[in-house]
Amino acid sequence: MDNSDINKGKSNDKKIYFLLITIVAGMMIISNVSAEIQNLVSFPHIINEASSETQIDFNWDEPDGHTPVDGYYVKLSTEYEPGFEFNEMNTLENPINTSSMSYQNLEDGSYYFYVAAYYFIDMEEVYDSTKMSGPYIVDTRPPLIDLTVPERTKSEVISILINATGANKMCISNLGFCNDNLIDIEESLQWQLLPGYGEKTIYATFMDNAGNSVNTYETTFLDMSPPTATIYSSSSDITPVHITIRFNEAVSNFDLSDITVNNGNKVNFIPDETFPDTIFTFDIFPEKKGSVSIFIQPDSVVDSVGNGNKQIVYSFLFQVSVENISVPAINELGALMFVLILISSSILVMRRTRDANCSKVIKTHY
Repeated sequence: MDNSDINKGKSNDKKIYFLLITIVAGMMIISNVSAEIQNLVSFPHIINEASSETQIDFNWDEPDGHTPVDGYYVKLSTEYEPGFEFNEMNTLENPINTSSMSYQNLEDGSYYFYVAAYYFIDMEEVYDSTKMSGPYIVDTRPPLIDLTVPERTKSEVISILINATGANKMCISNLGFCNDNLIDIEESLQWQLLPGYGEKTIYATFMDNAGNSVNTYETTFLDMSPPTATIYSSSSDITPVHITIRFNEAVSNFDLSDITVNNGNKVNFIPDETFPDTIFTFDIFPEKKGSVSIFIQPDSVVDSVGNGNKQIVYSFLFQVSVENISVPAINELGALMFVLILISSSILVMRRTRDANCSKVIKTHY
Protein backbone atom coordinates (compact mmCIF):
# COMPACT_ATOMS: atom_id res chain seq x y z
CA MET A 1 0.00 0.00 0.00
CA ASP A 2 1.54 3.29 -1.04
CA ASN A 3 1.46 6.55 0.86
CA SER A 4 -1.41 7.97 -1.20
CA ASP A 5 -3.72 5.17 -0.16
CA ILE A 6 -2.74 5.67 3.45
CA ASN A 7 -3.51 9.40 3.25
CA LYS A 8 -6.88 8.73 1.63
CA GLY A 9 -7.74 6.36 4.47
CA LYS A 10 -6.84 8.91 7.07
CA SER A 11 -8.92 11.55 5.30
CA ASN A 12 -11.96 9.26 5.22
CA ASP A 13 -11.51 8.50 8.91
CA LYS A 14 -11.53 12.22 9.70
CA LYS A 15 -14.74 12.71 7.71
CA ILE A 16 -16.42 9.83 9.48
CA TYR A 17 -15.23 11.15 12.85
CA PHE A 18 -16.49 14.67 12.08
CA LEU A 19 -19.82 13.27 10.96
CA LEU A 20 -20.14 11.31 14.17
CA ILE A 21 -19.33 14.42 16.22
CA THR A 22 -21.92 16.40 14.27
CA ILE A 23 -24.58 13.73 14.78
CA VAL A 24 -23.84 13.46 18.48
CA ALA A 25 -23.86 17.26 18.88
CA GLY A 26 -27.17 17.41 17.07
CA MET A 27 -28.58 14.75 19.34
CA MET A 28 -27.33 16.69 22.34
CA ILE A 29 -29.00 19.85 21.05
CA ILE A 30 -32.26 18.03 20.42
CA SER A 31 -32.08 16.45 23.86
CA ASN A 32 -31.78 19.90 25.39
CA VAL A 33 -35.17 21.05 24.01
CA SER A 34 -37.33 18.50 25.78
CA ALA A 35 -37.93 20.38 29.05
CA GLU A 36 -40.79 22.70 29.99
CA ILE A 37 -40.35 26.35 30.81
CA GLN A 38 -39.51 26.98 34.46
CA ASN A 39 -40.98 28.98 37.36
CA LEU A 40 -44.26 30.02 35.74
CA VAL A 41 -46.06 32.58 37.93
CA SER A 42 -49.25 34.59 37.48
CA PHE A 43 -50.35 37.92 38.93
CA PRO A 44 -52.71 38.92 40.47
CA HIS A 45 -54.58 35.68 39.87
CA ILE A 46 -53.96 32.45 41.74
CA ILE A 47 -54.81 29.06 40.30
CA ASN A 48 -58.36 27.95 41.07
CA GLU A 49 -59.23 31.09 43.05
CA ALA A 50 -61.75 33.60 41.73
CA SER A 51 -60.69 37.21 41.27
CA SER A 52 -62.51 40.31 40.11
CA GLU A 53 -59.38 41.44 38.24
CA THR A 54 -59.84 41.30 34.47
CA GLN A 55 -56.09 41.27 33.77
CA ILE A 56 -53.69 38.34 34.19
CA ASP A 57 -49.91 38.71 33.88
CA PHE A 58 -47.61 35.71 33.36
CA ASN A 59 -43.86 35.45 33.86
CA TRP A 60 -41.56 32.45 33.50
CA ASP A 61 -37.95 31.35 33.08
CA GLU A 62 -36.57 29.55 30.03
CA PRO A 63 -36.10 25.78 30.20
CA ASP A 64 -33.00 24.31 31.72
CA GLY A 65 -30.35 23.53 29.09
CA HIS A 66 -27.53 24.95 27.02
CA THR A 67 -29.51 25.76 23.89
CA PRO A 68 -30.57 29.41 23.57
CA VAL A 69 -34.34 29.85 23.23
CA ASP A 70 -35.47 31.62 20.08
CA GLY A 71 -38.94 32.49 21.41
CA TYR A 72 -42.17 31.22 22.90
CA TYR A 73 -45.61 30.26 21.75
CA VAL A 74 -48.43 31.12 24.19
CA LYS A 75 -52.18 30.64 24.32
CA LEU A 76 -54.89 31.63 26.82
CA SER A 77 -58.05 29.60 26.42
CA THR A 78 -61.28 28.88 28.25
CA GLU A 79 -60.94 25.26 27.16
CA TYR A 80 -59.17 22.72 29.31
CA GLU A 81 -56.99 20.66 26.96
CA PRO A 82 -54.85 18.14 28.83
CA GLY A 83 -52.02 16.86 26.67
CA PHE A 84 -52.04 19.89 24.39
CA GLU A 85 -48.69 20.49 22.65
CA PHE A 86 -47.62 23.28 20.35
CA ASN A 87 -46.56 22.04 16.89
CA GLU A 88 -46.31 23.22 13.30
CA MET A 89 -50.09 22.77 12.88
CA ASN A 90 -51.24 25.05 15.71
CA THR A 91 -48.57 27.77 15.68
CA LEU A 92 -49.94 29.98 12.95
CA GLU A 93 -49.87 33.01 15.23
CA ASN A 94 -46.63 34.89 15.69
CA PRO A 95 -44.48 33.83 18.62
CA ILE A 96 -43.17 36.18 21.27
CA ASN A 97 -39.54 36.71 22.18
CA THR A 98 -40.00 37.63 25.85
CA SER A 99 -40.63 35.44 28.86
CA SER A 100 -43.78 37.31 29.93
CA MET A 101 -47.31 37.85 28.69
CA SER A 102 -50.24 40.03 29.78
CA TYR A 103 -53.94 39.57 29.02
CA GLN A 104 -56.39 42.39 29.70
CA ASN A 105 -60.15 43.06 29.70
CA LEU A 106 -61.01 39.43 30.18
CA GLU A 107 -64.64 38.41 30.47
CA ASP A 108 -65.98 36.29 33.29
CA GLY A 109 -64.92 32.67 33.02
CA SER A 110 -62.18 30.12 33.71
CA TYR A 111 -58.95 30.39 31.73
CA TYR A 112 -56.02 28.06 31.04
CA PHE A 113 -52.56 29.24 29.99
CA TYR A 114 -50.34 27.25 27.61
CA VAL A 115 -46.69 28.14 26.87
CA ALA A 116 -43.77 26.41 25.14
CA ALA A 117 -40.32 27.47 23.99
CA TYR A 118 -39.17 26.93 20.42
CA TYR A 119 -35.78 26.75 18.69
CA PHE A 120 -34.48 27.05 15.12
CA ILE A 121 -32.51 23.89 14.35
CA ASP A 122 -31.37 23.22 10.80
CA MET A 123 -33.71 25.96 9.60
CA GLU A 124 -36.72 24.31 11.21
CA GLU A 125 -38.70 25.13 14.37
CA VAL A 126 -38.31 22.65 17.16
CA TYR A 127 -40.87 22.92 19.99
CA ASP A 128 -40.24 22.42 23.65
CA SER A 129 -42.75 20.63 25.88
CA THR A 130 -45.89 22.68 26.49
CA LYS A 131 -46.56 23.91 30.00
CA MET A 132 -50.23 24.25 31.01
CA SER A 133 -51.44 26.21 34.05
CA GLY A 134 -54.90 27.03 35.40
CA PRO A 135 -57.73 27.48 35.89
CA TYR A 136 -57.62 31.23 36.45
CA ILE A 137 -61.13 32.38 37.36
CA VAL A 138 -62.34 35.86 36.40
CA ASP A 139 -65.53 36.84 38.23
CA THR A 140 -66.76 40.43 38.12
CA ARG A 141 -70.41 39.79 38.97
CA PRO A 142 -71.48 40.92 42.44
CA PRO A 143 -73.54 38.57 44.62
CA LEU A 144 -77.33 38.57 44.41
CA ILE A 145 -78.77 39.54 47.79
CA ASP A 146 -82.22 39.62 49.34
CA LEU A 147 -82.84 40.66 52.96
CA THR A 148 -86.14 40.07 54.71
CA VAL A 149 -86.97 41.98 57.89
CA PRO A 150 -90.31 42.65 59.60
CA GLU A 151 -92.08 45.76 58.40
CA ARG A 152 -92.87 46.72 62.00
CA THR A 153 -91.72 45.27 65.30
CA LYS A 154 -92.31 45.74 69.02
CA SER A 155 -88.94 44.22 69.93
CA GLU A 156 -85.44 45.69 69.62
CA VAL A 157 -84.24 42.22 68.56
CA ILE A 158 -85.47 41.10 65.14
CA SER A 159 -84.89 38.13 62.86
CA ILE A 160 -83.19 38.83 59.53
CA LEU A 161 -83.56 36.28 56.73
CA ILE A 162 -80.71 36.30 54.20
CA ASN A 163 -80.80 34.95 50.67
CA ALA A 164 -77.32 35.50 49.23
CA THR A 165 -76.41 33.91 45.92
CA GLY A 166 -72.67 33.87 45.31
CA ALA A 167 -71.64 35.53 48.57
CA ASN A 168 -69.54 33.93 51.28
CA LYS A 169 -68.91 36.89 53.61
CA MET A 170 -71.13 39.59 55.07
CA CYS A 171 -71.18 42.57 57.39
CA ILE A 172 -74.35 43.93 59.06
CA SER A 173 -74.53 47.35 60.73
CA ASN A 174 -76.99 49.86 62.18
CA LEU A 175 -74.73 52.78 61.22
CA GLY A 176 -73.70 52.31 57.59
CA PHE A 177 -72.16 50.02 55.01
CA CYS A 178 -69.00 48.22 56.09
CA ASN A 179 -66.21 46.25 54.43
CA ASP A 180 -64.38 45.27 57.57
CA ASN A 181 -65.40 42.83 60.29
CA LEU A 182 -66.73 40.46 57.65
CA ILE A 183 -68.14 37.20 58.93
CA ASP A 184 -69.15 33.98 57.23
CA ILE A 185 -72.50 34.14 55.48
CA GLU A 186 -75.55 32.97 57.43
CA GLU A 187 -79.07 32.23 56.29
CA SER A 188 -80.61 34.04 59.26
CA LEU A 189 -79.56 35.87 62.38
CA GLN A 190 -80.97 37.73 65.36
CA TRP A 191 -80.18 41.43 65.14
CA GLN A 192 -80.20 44.12 67.84
CA LEU A 193 -81.72 47.40 66.65
CA LEU A 194 -80.82 50.81 67.95
CA PRO A 195 -83.19 51.80 70.77
CA GLY A 196 -86.01 54.28 70.38
CA TYR A 197 -89.34 54.61 68.62
CA GLY A 198 -89.28 55.03 64.86
CA GLU A 199 -87.88 53.75 61.59
CA LYS A 200 -84.64 51.76 61.78
CA THR A 201 -82.26 51.09 58.88
CA ILE A 202 -80.22 47.89 58.68
CA TYR A 203 -77.17 48.19 56.40
CA ALA A 204 -75.57 45.09 54.86
CA THR A 205 -72.46 44.45 52.76
CA PHE A 206 -71.88 41.09 51.07
CA MET A 207 -68.72 39.83 49.37
CA ASP A 208 -67.88 36.81 47.25
CA ASN A 209 -64.67 34.82 46.82
CA ALA A 210 -63.54 37.08 44.00
CA GLY A 211 -63.78 40.21 46.12
CA ASN A 212 -66.93 41.54 44.47
CA SER A 213 -69.11 43.31 46.99
CA VAL A 214 -72.65 44.63 47.04
CA ASN A 215 -74.42 46.95 49.47
CA THR A 216 -78.07 46.77 50.40
CA TYR A 217 -80.34 47.92 53.21
CA GLU A 218 -83.77 47.36 54.65
CA THR A 219 -85.92 49.32 57.09
CA THR A 220 -88.18 48.32 59.93
CA PHE A 221 -90.32 50.39 62.27
CA LEU A 222 -89.70 49.93 65.98
CA ASP A 223 -92.88 50.51 68.00
CA MET A 224 -92.75 49.46 71.63
CA SER A 225 -95.47 51.92 72.74
CA PRO A 226 -98.97 50.72 73.66
CA PRO A 227 -101.87 52.24 71.74
CA THR A 228 -103.62 55.12 73.50
CA ALA A 229 -107.07 56.61 73.01
CA THR A 230 -108.86 59.91 73.48
CA ILE A 231 -112.55 59.75 74.41
CA TYR A 232 -115.10 62.47 73.68
CA SER A 233 -118.74 62.76 74.79
CA SER A 234 -121.65 64.83 73.51
CA SER A 235 -123.85 66.98 75.78
CA SER A 236 -124.13 65.35 79.19
CA ASP A 237 -127.73 66.37 79.80
CA ILE A 238 -129.39 64.76 76.78
CA THR A 239 -129.83 61.05 76.29
CA PRO A 240 -128.40 59.12 74.71
CA VAL A 241 -124.91 60.48 75.31
CA HIS A 242 -122.88 59.97 72.14
CA ILE A 243 -119.34 58.71 72.78
CA THR A 244 -116.38 58.86 70.34
CA ILE A 245 -113.17 56.88 70.94
CA ARG A 246 -110.16 57.88 68.84
CA PHE A 247 -107.00 55.71 69.02
CA ASN A 248 -103.61 57.14 68.12
CA GLU A 249 -102.94 54.24 65.72
CA ALA A 250 -104.76 51.41 64.01
CA VAL A 251 -105.95 48.70 66.40
CA SER A 252 -107.71 45.38 66.07
CA ASN A 253 -109.97 43.10 68.14
CA PHE A 254 -111.97 46.02 69.53
CA ASP A 255 -115.73 45.75 70.06
CA LEU A 256 -118.44 46.73 72.54
CA SER A 257 -117.56 43.87 74.88
CA ASP A 258 -114.19 45.53 75.59
CA ILE A 259 -115.97 48.57 77.07
CA THR A 260 -117.27 48.71 80.63
CA VAL A 261 -119.72 51.48 81.63
CA ASN A 262 -120.63 52.35 85.20
CA ASN A 263 -124.06 54.01 85.57
CA GLY A 264 -125.23 53.48 82.03
CA ASN A 265 -126.19 51.12 79.24
CA LYS A 266 -123.99 50.93 76.11
CA VAL A 267 -125.47 50.43 72.63
CA ASN A 268 -124.89 51.12 68.95
CA PHE A 269 -121.15 50.38 68.69
CA ILE A 270 -120.02 51.44 65.19
CA PRO A 271 -116.53 51.74 63.64
CA ASP A 272 -116.04 54.93 61.66
CA GLU A 273 -116.60 54.61 57.91
CA THR A 274 -113.45 56.53 56.99
CA PHE A 275 -111.14 55.33 59.77
CA PRO A 276 -112.58 51.98 60.88
CA ASP A 277 -109.37 50.93 62.67
CA THR A 278 -108.88 54.05 64.77
CA ILE A 279 -112.26 55.74 65.43
CA PHE A 280 -115.25 54.08 67.09
CA THR A 281 -118.58 55.45 68.35
CA PHE A 282 -121.33 54.18 70.63
CA ASP A 283 -124.17 55.54 72.77
CA ILE A 284 -124.76 55.51 76.52
CA PHE A 285 -128.13 55.76 78.25
CA PRO A 286 -127.30 56.81 81.82
CA GLU A 287 -129.25 55.03 84.54
CA LYS A 288 -129.36 57.98 86.92
CA LYS A 289 -128.01 61.42 87.55
CA GLY A 290 -124.36 61.55 88.47
CA SER A 291 -120.98 60.39 87.26
CA VAL A 292 -120.78 58.01 84.30
CA SER A 293 -117.47 56.17 83.85
CA ILE A 294 -116.09 54.36 80.82
CA PHE A 295 -113.34 51.73 81.18
CA ILE A 296 -111.32 50.00 78.46
CA GLN A 297 -109.40 47.21 80.17
CA PRO A 298 -105.69 46.49 79.49
CA ASP A 299 -104.89 44.51 76.34
CA SER A 300 -108.41 44.88 75.03
CA VAL A 301 -106.95 46.04 71.73
CA VAL A 302 -103.60 45.50 70.01
CA ASP A 303 -101.78 47.54 67.39
CA SER A 304 -100.20 46.21 64.21
CA VAL A 305 -97.14 44.81 66.02
CA GLY A 306 -99.05 43.33 68.96
CA ASN A 307 -98.67 46.02 71.60
CA GLY A 308 -101.68 45.92 73.93
CA ASN A 309 -103.27 49.01 75.42
CA LYS A 310 -103.03 50.07 79.02
CA GLN A 311 -106.25 50.75 80.94
CA ILE A 312 -108.17 53.72 79.54
CA VAL A 313 -110.64 55.58 81.80
CA TYR A 314 -113.04 58.40 80.96
CA SER A 315 -115.78 59.97 83.12
CA PHE A 316 -118.43 62.63 82.66
CA LEU A 317 -121.20 64.04 84.88
CA PHE A 318 -124.71 63.30 83.70
CA GLN A 319 -127.18 66.08 84.63
CA VAL A 320 -130.90 65.32 84.29
CA SER A 321 -133.21 67.99 82.74
CA VAL A 322 -136.97 68.00 81.99
CA GLU A 323 -136.37 66.54 78.56
CA ASN A 324 -134.15 63.74 79.89
CA ILE A 325 -136.10 60.52 79.96
CA SER A 326 -134.31 57.22 79.69
CA VAL A 327 -135.57 55.73 76.45
CA PRO A 328 -134.80 52.10 77.31
CA ALA A 329 -137.11 52.37 80.39
CA ILE A 330 -140.15 53.55 78.36
CA ASN A 331 -142.60 50.84 77.27
CA GLU A 332 -145.28 51.25 74.58
CA LEU A 333 -147.86 52.72 76.99
CA GLY A 334 -145.32 55.09 78.46
CA ALA A 335 -144.27 56.22 75.00
CA LEU A 336 -147.91 56.96 74.12
CA MET A 337 -148.41 58.92 77.34
CA PHE A 338 -145.16 60.79 76.67
CA VAL A 339 -146.43 61.86 73.24
CA LEU A 340 -149.81 62.93 74.67
CA ILE A 341 -148.07 64.99 77.34
CA LEU A 342 -145.96 66.71 74.70
CA ILE A 343 -149.08 67.46 72.61
CA SER A 344 -151.01 68.78 75.63
CA SER A 345 -148.05 70.90 76.67
CA SER A 346 -147.81 72.35 73.20
CA ILE A 347 -151.54 73.22 73.13
CA LEU A 348 -151.30 74.85 76.56
CA VAL A 349 -148.33 76.92 75.52
CA MET A 350 -150.12 78.02 72.35
CA ARG A 351 -153.24 79.11 74.34
CA ARG A 352 -151.16 81.11 76.82
CA THR A 353 -149.34 82.83 74.01
CA ARG A 354 -152.61 83.71 72.26
CA ASP A 355 -154.20 85.10 75.46
CA ALA A 356 -151.16 87.22 76.15
CA ASN A 357 -151.25 88.71 72.69
CA CYS A 358 -154.96 89.56 73.08
CA SER A 359 -154.30 91.38 76.35
CA LYS A 360 -151.64 93.49 74.69
CA VAL A 361 -154.05 94.47 71.93
CA ILE A 362 -156.82 95.54 74.41
CA LYS A 363 -154.34 97.64 76.38
CA THR A 364 -153.27 99.38 73.24
CA HIS A 365 -156.84 100.46 72.41
CA TYR A 366 -157.29 102.11 75.78
